[in-house]
Amino acid sequence: MKYFKLFFLILYAYSISKPIFANEIEYKNKIYQANIKTVILSQANNLNIRTPVIRLGTADKLHLSFDHLQAKNEFFQYTFLHCDANWLPSSIYNSEYLEGNLMGNIDDFQFSTNTLVNYTHYQLYFPNSELNFTKSGNYILKIFRNFDENDVIITRRFVVVDAKVSLSGNILAATDVSYRNQKHEIDLDVDLKSFIVPNPYQDAKISIVQNNSWSTAIYGLKPRMVNANHLNYNYEEGNLMDAGNEYRFFDIRSLRYFSQNVEKKYRDSLVHVVLKKENTRGHLNYVLWRDFNGKRVVQNKDGIDIAADADYALVQFNLSAPHPLIYEPIYLFGEFTDWQIKEEYKLKYNSDLKTYSCKILLKQSYYNYLYVSKGEENLPKFTYTEGNHYQTENDYFIYFYHRNQFYNYDECVGFLKLNSANLGNGNR
Repeated sequence: MKYFKLFFLILYAYSISKPIFANEIEYKNKIYQANIKTVILSQANNLNIRTPVIRLGTADKLHLSFDHLQAKNEFFQYTFLHCDANWLPSSIYNSEYLEGNLMGNIDDFQFSTNTLVNYTHYQLYFPNSELNFTKSGNYILKIFRNFDENDVIITRRFVVVDAKVSLSGNILAATDVSYRNQKHEIDLDVDLKSFIVPNPYQDAKISIVQNNSWSTAIYGLKPRMVNANHLNYNYEEGNLMDAGNEYRFFDIRSLRYFSQNVEKKYRDSLVHVVLKKENTRGHLNYVLWRDFNGKRVVQNKDGIDIAADADYALVQFNLSAPHPLIYEPIYLFGEFTDWQIKEEYKLKYNSDLKTYSCKILLKQSYYNYLYVSKGEENLPKFTYTEGNHYQTENDYFIYFYHRNQFYNYDECVGFLKLNSANLGNGNR
């Protein structure tokens, strides 16, 4: 068996010693098989921090975990694909950005215990002693089965940063009065220090990500002004983002006892959870409450092992509406939907009950989410269901890229996290 694995490792290394092109997978956060659930990419030293960023040449690590809804283990592998600033595949070879092996096995797994839904839980820490990164930039973590790269089960975005410049920024209510109550303006300044960018209008790019939602990100923002070694990104339109609203929540960390925003629970072959009926907020004034900006907190208050003795429940969402809100369907949106509009999270309208509803299989956790409609380019639209309020507290993650003309790839040389809680007070 040992030599059998070695043979396939050599064969695999040969097969990926060339660039891999975009038609093989989608270069975004995606789950490719329906029985893969609860995919979470976190900081290794704090699993509740979901910022997918590590610093090049440091001890930083990321932690991937996921469940496979079957009571046996599979033979999964992983590799990494380098991308440009727009998440298209780079033209550089794997051996140019990876050190050590070009792939690895996921050997860390547990079988679920005392659960009605059987699953196998997998986890991976990276980089590790077998595989490390030599270049900064955007990366795709690709998980596949039995050395078959066509049998992809998961792709996840993350960023390796080689901090060479200094970023500062400020979040404001939009300067343009027509957007002032609904949008955030993210003004930025880049101090290049001694880092040389020969052509900043061509080779410098900034991406702005709200709450880790790459689907709504602003890509490739060019500097508005260049002054010596400073780049200014103080726009009035190009850097605007819908502010949204504070996230709704429900708590199923316990499936036995009382839970917030849960109407009832019952069991047959699995646990069923019915959430309290909710109302739309698009027409309401802003109300402040503390949320987790769309994230979930995986925790099991009924057991001991968070990873493998937390059960799954069929959760029913209920949004009250006297009549269909708009022509577009309504969807759930948050970290557990990969921050994307997906058909499996679409709610159906029941004209007799005057309610939008859907049922989703979810692991015990504390969940944040929103109800959204589908806007242009399949992007979430908050207007009718949640509203947009400049007072909303959001995290913003800023990535600064430089096109390395010598090696022909986009390197990420700056990163900044901002928060809109202190609107206009000079976030740093």
